[in-house]
Amino acid sequence: MSESSPRHPSSVTDSPWYWVLIFALAALAGIFTIGPKFERRQEIIETKFHGRERAQGRESLEPASVAKTAPDQRPWTRIFTLGPLVLAIAAIALVALVAVIRLQQRRLKDLRTQYPRSAVDPNQRPPEP
Repeated sequence: MSESSPRHPSSVTDSPWYWVLIFALAALAGIFTIGPKFERRQEIIETKFHGRERAQGRESLEPASVAKTAPDQRPWTRIFTLGPLVLAIAAIALVALVAVIRLQQRRLKDLRTQYPRSAVDPNQRPPEP
């Protein structure tokens, strides 16, 4: 390509940051969709785990802690939650979003320098390569 021919900025879909953003948002949507079902399943698994621990004598319940909790609440805290996973994927999505926005701003700046307003009719499209 010669130096005199205009350089067309690449499409946003050519950027890896765009695809990171798309897949991170899809992962967040999947987590929020399946989250309630996962929480119920994890509660059942952890209830069985704590029951086995108590049966083997490795975990004891003090009467004071049982009296403090309501009958429908569990006397322990969850071992595994989706919170850290959601935070990590949300951070990745945020970084990718910032990168895509910067890419688009740079692309618009390049287009404005290549095609000044006075030289282009607003209804005319730039020439194709």
